[in-house]
Amino acid sequence: MEKMIVGLTHYKNAWKFKNSIGVMAYAPANSRITDQNNNPWLSPPLELAKKFYEKEISFDEFRDGYHLLILKNLDAQDVLDELVEKHGPSLVLCGYQWEPAQCHRPILGDWINTNTTYVAKEVSEQCDVYGLTVQEYLASLKKS
Repeated sequence: MEKMIVGLTHYKNAWKFKNSIGVMAYAPANSRITDQNNNPWLSPPLELAKKFYEKEISFDEFRDGYHLLILKNLDAQDVLDELVEKHGPSLVLCGYQWEPAQCHRPILGDWINTNTTYVAKEVSEQCDVYGLTVQEYLASLKKS
């Protein structure tokens, strides 16, 4: 059985995807991410994120803190299974920072890839979530 892809992207890309959900401390105003489809419990604590954004701590310290304070207390497979059950398949997890290197998305992606039957990767279009090229995705829509 092929592994289900879980997309990762910036919240301003949420409109491009059928099933985008937030993993941020709060749902940004004027966004497709709302309080109903945001999951703040998967966000790093604001104090930790602030220290990282203000360059008081390194990315490694940010990653280690996020693991220690949030991820180590969760079962990754259960979390993803619950999100799929609640929101549906082909999830795209949206973070706040535009650049992945400035966001917790790659940390969350590594955690998913290491501890679940899902494959997490940065995505930019709906076809990426299905593991298809744009042409293959468009052809699949015509068949439906």
